[in-house]
Amino acid sequence: MTKNLFGKRKIISASYQDYASLFRDSRTAFSELYAKKSAAENHLYIMIEDNFPAGYICANSERNILYVQYAYTVPERRRRGIFTSLLKHLIKLNKKSAIMVQSSTTDKNHLQTVADVCGRLGFRKQPVCKTFCADWDSLCEWKEQIFDKFMSDKGGKYLEFFSAQEFTICSFADASTEHLAQLYHSHENYFGNKFDVRKYFDGYDKNFVVRDLSFIAVKDNEVAAYFLTIAPGKNSFIVDQTAVAKKYLGSGLIFPLLNAFVQKLYARQCKNLAFAVYENNFAAIKFYDKITRQLKTSNRYMYKFLLRK
Repeated sequence: MTKNLFGKRKIISASYQDYASLFRDSRTAFSELYAKKSAAENHLYIMIEDNFPAGYICANSERNILYVQYAYTVPERRRRGIFTSLLKHLIKLNKKSAIMVQSSTTDKNHLQTVADVCGRLGFRKQPVCKTFCADWDSLCEWKEQIFDKFMSDKGGKYLEFFSAQEFTICSFADASTEHLAQLYHSHENYFGNKFDVRKYFDGYDKNFVVRDLSFIAVKDNEVAAYFLTIAPGKNSFIVDQTAVAKKYLGSGLIFPLLNAFVQKLYARQCKNLAFAVYENNFAAIKFYDKITRQLKTSNRYMYKFLLRK
């Protein structure tokens, strides 16, 4: 038990039942998901201040990195260092692990708080992606008037070429176990990026993958490209990762995957669509600018704060 300017405090290693009972008025679908997994991994911590539940932090472990997935402070106890104390506690108990905290610019006050705390504790800030969003009405108009015309005028040649080259395009839902296993191990520098796709198969992110809106391209029994879509909410989709094998870079192989995605997406009335792009991936940004410029778009950045031991 410690005492500071705000009163007596203690941090407890909590169970899911502790979280559910103490924070029953502030639970969300996301916090429920993360709290269950964090509690199972013994990475759910609750701050008790003057016998009052003041906040909590959830973290999940993946391959020597501890991801802070959710943190919360009750409104009347904010600006009192609750998050700072919880994050310090997490760092102290995991001295050998790199620690990642993620935040978005959706709530700029929250982002600034996270940035300030992480900066004081030695984390390095990384602006990691740029997102282009669209509402359903503009998506319909874009698909019918812009995308289909683009595929007819220019993209069609890619579809014909890759069909003639005997590439097979199929969704994750229809892909063979063998091909998905190849994709799982693709982090070993097979593709022309540094993505680690394994978390979408055996991490918490697997809960968000939309298998019928995620696609692979296969040639000679080898996965040549993939297009991975997640759903953070009902009928809200994010194209979170796309990649082409190094030997096919610049070939236009992404077009058949994009076309399969758009045609199938059109049959589902999504509330919004986003394309996530790493900020320094200028080729991808240029590509998405080209195909989304007619949409009613807005830009949003995600920030990751990394403390590497």
